[in-house]
Amino acid sequence: DPLNDRTIIDDIPTTMSTTTTSNHTGAPIIRTLTLNAKDARGPCFARRMAQLLWKDEDFVLQIDSHMRFRKGWDTYLIEHLGSITNDETNKNKNNNKAMLTTYPVGYTLPNSIPNEIRPTLLVPWKFDDQGQLRQKGRLFQTTHDKPLPCNLYAAGFNFARSIVIADCPYPPLYSTFFGEELYMATALYQKGYKLYAPAETVCYHLWSRQHRRGKIHPVTATTSTGMKMNRTTTSNVTTTPTNPKHSISTTNELDLQHYLTLVPDEFWKTIGVNWKEGLLLPGSQTGNCQLREKDFVNHDVSQMLAAAVVGVSTEEPLLDKTSQALILGFLGGLQL
Repeated sequence: DPLNDRTIIDDIPTTMSTTTTSNHTGAPIIRTLTLNAKDARGPCFARRMAQLLWKDEDFVLQIDSHMRFRKGWDTYLIEHLGSITNDETNKNKNNNKAMLTTYPVGYTLPNSIPNEIRPTLLVPWKFDDQGQLRQKGRLFQTTHDKPLPCNLYAAGFNFARSIVIADCPYPPLYSTFFGEELYMATALYQKGYKLYAPAETVCYHLWSRQHRRGKIHPVTATTSTGMKMNRTTTSNVTTTPTNPKHSISTTNELDLQHYLTLVPDEFWKTIGVNWKEGLLLPGSQTGNCQLREKDFVNHDVSQMLAAAVVGVSTEEPLLDKTSQALILGFLGGLQL
């Protein structure tokens, strides 16, 4: 139970507070954690803290901000997850250990949601110059009638039974941006979880950041530098807070690069890569399963979204080159 994990409890900032919102009957329906912005330490820290909100609900849905959902998404996901655990081939397995996850298709502001309902699948893309494996989402040619095996993990959309919080709580990767998803994929694999992509697109994400025109706060800039350095090493990365009262220890931070060297070879074979040599193996681009290249649209999700990032309708890009590189790097595993 992560609520009894002292490594999590000790990480809670003194500025963090909790609030509960109730419905008309007085039943609590929304629990919220709030903390000073200066205490923010990246997405892994936020997800790790959010897991403290678990109160034995049956299911857990983790998403990024700026999402739109199709009508009936909740019923669909619950039934979809149930179809995996009730499948004939899963009768002798732990029926709780299944997860739906993928990179969602994008939408644009103000609320332009595409009619696209074909699913996407996560596959390895390449090893960058730092030797880090990058992944991408590939769009299928058609919808499917059942979930599709997927060997990788998307932090921005995943749905499972809530026991996953106790089995695989988020790690202390406070300075990490890239690398989080690979860690979780390996951890879930070693805990016996099977990952799947939904048979249809369930939600849409605002991948473009062209609406954000504000200046970067100095504290955020410092944290971003820590994230970038962390692609090479994740050992005890420390950032200096502006206010000493808003200090968070990173002495327990996981050394991701060292951890990945300890992952069993069977995992790397499952996703279709040679980790030690930094090579993609035949079949990796189709999920290393029975799928074929012709089952996919020729372009991947990041290529579909690249035009939106740079602003195709204008003569000049809406973002500077550094911002474009960061966003495109996240979407498609491009080297920064």
